[in-house]
Amino acid sequence: MNYYDVLGVRPSASDQEIELAYRSRRTQYHPDKYASADAETVKWATAKMQEVNAAYAVLSDLAKRRAFDEGFRRPDQARPDTAEDRRAHAKQATNRGAEPVAEPRLQVALRNILQRELAPYHGFARTYVAPRIPARKLNAARGSYAMDIKEDDVLVLIDATVFGGAKEGLILTSEGIRIKELMAATNEWRWKDVRSLEVRGTALHLNGYQVADCTMVDKPELQRLFAVVREFLGQLRPPAPESAAPRTAQADHSDMPWTDPALCQELYSVAKRRLLELSNMLEPVERELAEEWLDRQSLAKLFELLLEAFGDPKKAKLAYRWVLTVGQLCEAAVESLSQGAAPIDPELLRGSWDEPVAIVDLRSMLKRLFEVIREERERSRTDRFFER
Repeated sequence: MNYYDVLGVRPSASDQEIELAYRSRRTQYHPDKYASADAETVKWATAKMQEVNAAYAVLSDLAKRRAFDEGFRRPDQARPDTAEDRRAHAKQATNRGAEPVAEPRLQVALRNILQRELAPYHGFARTYVAPRIPARKLNAARGSYAMDIKEDDVLVLIDATVFGGAKEGLILTSEGIRIKELMAATNEWRWKDVRSLEVRGTALHLNGYQVADCTMVDKPELQRLFAVVREFLGQLRPPAPESAAPRTAQADHSDMPWTDPALCQELYSVAKRRLLELSNMLEPVERELAEEWLDRQSLAKLFELLLEAFGDPKKAKLAYRWVLTVGQLCEAAVESLSQGAAPIDPELLRGSWDEPVAIVDLRSMLKRLFEVIREERERSRTDRFFER
C-alpha cells in the first residue's frame, strides 16, 4: 500500500502537509459520520479510516517514514519518476561530466496530438481537454487523487462520477494515466509501460487488463479520446498484436443506462450516500433552530419506491431520472456547504413540472436554506459596518 496515495500527498510532502491531509481524510471517512448509513457503507468507511490511520502512523514518524521510503523505492517497488526527477538526474549527470539524460522526445508529442485532434472539439460531455478543463472539476480531481500532479501537467480530465463532481475518473498527463474509481485505490500507468490499449464498451483495458470502467461516460467520447492516445503510443513503439483472449460480450448501455441493473444499483447507492451526507450536515442547524429542514420521511419513502421501480422496465427510466436528480441536488448542496455555502448552479434549483413532491420540497428547502445564509451574511456585514 502506498501511504502517500492514501493521504493524497506527494512523497516529498512536509510534516504540515501530512497533518492537514490526515485531518481531511479523517473527517471524510470517520465511521461516526456514517452512523445512520447501511452496514455496507459503515464497513467501507471503517476500512478507509483504518488505511488512513495506518498511513498517518508511518508518515508522521520520521524513522518509520524513512524505512517506508527505502522499502517503497526498491527496484521491484520503484515509484514512477517524474519530469522533475529526470531533470534532477540530468543536472547531476552534467555536473559529473556525463552526457545529460534527455527528456523523451515523444513525451511532449501527446500534448501536441491532443491539441491538434481534440482541443477544438466541443462535443464531449464528460471529457475535458486542456486548456478547456473547468477549474472546479480540476481542483476536485486533484484534491481527490492527483495532489502531486501540477495543474499545467493535466492534459485530459475524464469525470467518471455519477453526479459530475470529478472526484473519481481519469487524468492523462504526458507521462501516463492516473485512475480513480469509486471505493477503489488510485491506479497509475506510465505510457512507456503500456503495450496495448483497448476500449470495450465503457471499459478501458491496458495490456489486456481492465483498469477502469467509466459507466457514466459515453462510449463515443472514450473511443475518440483513446484513438488519439493509441496514435501517440504507436509513435512510442510498434503496435502490439491484439490480445488473443476471448472478449466477453457486453451490452452498450450508454444510451439507456436504466437498462443496466448494476449501474442502477450503483447510482442508487451513491445518491443515498449523498443524501445521508446532506442530512448529517443539516442536523446541527436543525437542532439549533428547533426546526426540521429536511423532510427525511418523504425522501426515505421516495427512495424505497424508486428502488422498487428499477425492477420494472416501464418505470426504470423515470426512477433513474429521479435518483439522479436527488443525487445531483444533494452533492451540490454538500459541496457548497463544505465550501462555506458557495453558490449552487441555478439550473439545479429550477426543476421540472412532473417531479415527485419529495424532490420539489427538497429543491424548495435548498433555495430557502441558501437564501437564509445569504441574508444572515448581509446582516452580519451590516452589523460589522456599524460596529454593533
